[in-house]
Amino acid sequence: MTSLQERFREQSFHIDESNPFTIVFPQKHPAVGELRISDGGSDVIVEIGTFTHEHFDKSGLWGADQSKWEDVRKDMLWDVLLFVEEVFGDKVEFFSGGLGGGH
Repeated sequence: MTSLQERFREQSFHIDESNPFTIVFPQKHPAVGELRISDGGSDVIVEIGTFTHEHFDKSGLWGADQSKWEDVRKDMLWDVLLFVEEVFGDKVEFFSGGLGGGH
């Protein structure tokens, strides 16, 4: 949470009341929707409105050696922060083809 507050001082966000493992950035545009960061267990999921979602999963890097999990988790969270920063910096283009979307 501290990393998010430091990284995105200009953005408001809150914890989802129905899921305390989900952080919600309110929508900047109604056609896009809100950005949600959720703990998926072994991965972190970033959802962008109804357009797309991205799984950040590096659990395969630690295998059975859970002593490496803390470093892998930090690396995974760093990837999430960089992706969200790119979204807020307008460096990610979104599209929709009617049946789904992507980036």
